[in-house]
Amino acid sequence: MEPTYIVINQLGQYLNKHKAFISGRDAQLVYRTVHKDDALNHVFEMSSKDIELRARVMTVELDEKGQPIIEPGPQSEAEIEKASGNSHTDEQENPDKNQESAIEETLEAETVLETTQNEPN
Repeated sequence: MEPTYIVINQLGQYLNKHKAFISGRDAQLVYRTVHKDDALNHVFEMSSKDIELRARVMTVELDEKGQPIIEPGPQSEAEIEKASGNSHTDEQENPDKNQESAIEETLEAETVLETTQNEPN
């Protein structure tokens, strides 16, 4: 039997046939090929578009239905955050608040500068 190759990312998700990463809970949707160079080309193409992506090619066995035998990866955002070790900070959740603070600081600095320039010597 020929080896079958799939692409998996750093979060344990699998590349699907539409070039998106999925949990793999439905193995029928997972991209697979018998050509290792095809799988490597997908990794290269996806990595070119997303520099944070850490994908690799894996060899898998197929079940009696021809589906890859894989362990499902994380599906929800919470599961992905847990798998990657990342958590949202206030800056990520509310970038407008961070921008407003920067604007206020700039206005305060401009006010101080105008005040010091207008003071008599």
